[in-house]
Amino acid sequence: MVDDDGWGPVQRGGGGGAAAAPPTPPPAPAPPDPPPARGEVVDPGGFGPVQRGRRRRWPGGPRGLVKVLGVTVLVLGLAGVATFGALAVYTSMQINRQDVGGLGRASGQMNVLVVGNDSRQGLTGEELQELGTEAIEGDRTDTIFLLSVSGGRAAMLSFPRDLLVTRCDGSQGRINVAYARGGPTCLTETITQLSSIPVTHYVEVNFLGFIRIVDAVAGVTLYFDQPFADVPAGIDVPAGCQRLDGRRAIGYVRARTDGGDLARIGRQQRFIGELAEEITRPATLLNPPRLFAVGGAAGSSITASQNLGTFDLLRLARAGRGFAGAGLATYTVPGTVSRVGGASVVQPDPDAADALFARFRDGSILRPAEEPGVEGAGPDPGADGPVPAPPDEAQATPDMPEAPPVPADC
Repeated sequence: MVDDDGWGPVQRGGGGGAAAAPPTPPPAPAPPDPPPARGEVVDPGGFGPVQRGRRRRWPGGPRGLVKVLGVTVLVLGLAGVATFGALAVYTSMQINRQDVGGLGRASGQMNVLVVGNDSRQGLTGEELQELGTEAIEGDRTDTIFLLSVSGGRAAMLSFPRDLLVTRCDGSQGRINVAYARGGPTCLTETITQLSSIPVTHYVEVNFLGFIRIVDAVAGVTLYFDQPFADVPAGIDVPAGCQRLDGRRAIGYVRARTDGGDLARIGRQQRFIGELAEEITRPATLLNPPRLFAVGGAAGSSITASQNLGTFDLLRLARAGRGFAGAGLATYTVPGTVSRVGGASVVQPDPDAADALFARFRDGSILRPAEEPGVEGAGPDPGADGPVPAPPDEAQATPDMPEAPPVPADC
């Protein structure tokens, strides 16, 4: 017998035998399955259940999604670290180096002496005229401050340029002349002798460098509640929100006719905070070309001590958020304006100045104060942001430069 195309067995060559049974018709095909209802689990071809009508799940469920997001964040974080690492290396390579004596070591913090040199080197006659100044012989310091940094915290101590001190060579007079007498080493030794604060690093920026740095971030916006003008400094701006380019910015920080040396320090502290905020905006941080332009402008515009390396720049970058806006706690050596030998000077207040110097020496200026009578109280030491001075230490209260409220649309 054979199977005739599915019609049943057929007897071949039986001759005269009994009649074969009629063939059995094949079974009718089964009706097609109805489409699966929404949400029904089916098994197409044995490949496992498939959920119909629902959103696709990540492999491994919620845990799988968490892993994917975690890897993404890790990759972005590594890219950010690589970017800032490359930026620190690039910036460090642009810096001019100089041997500076008188540097020391501080436990757990950096104390960077930052100096604004009023040298006109590199400026043309036309540029000097625009800035309201002229070429002069020699170098003097126009701005002097100590930047103390630890982790994400930072504090600035400004030294008035007219501060009356005993300089490194034993002479008495304004502190800014110490630079002219013996350069960065004499200035460093003079400040250490005055305050007993160990200076760990030295950074110097000149006129042209300051202009380049401000222009690299496309200017800094300040709000003026009234017109501000200083003819000798070369600045004249109307009231309102003003975007200052490098040339107008240097006029703003150099102006002395409005309140003298101490008022100028307040403007310098305000501008440094606004400049830092401009650098830390997403428009700069998330724009590698602009970020590296800022790094290149800063690196090529400063002179630093030999020991300021890439790792130190990364430490400064970490504290960068503390520099922005009101996040930087700023202080000025306490003193009073008087006349000595016919010259206007700032005479330091010995008691108040010594108390403030002590807090910079031991690093407590960067630590949150404990609440009275409660041991270990106060903000988290690892938190970022400014650290208020204890209420019973009025001499250590941060400077509060009077800045007009800024409109929301500024």
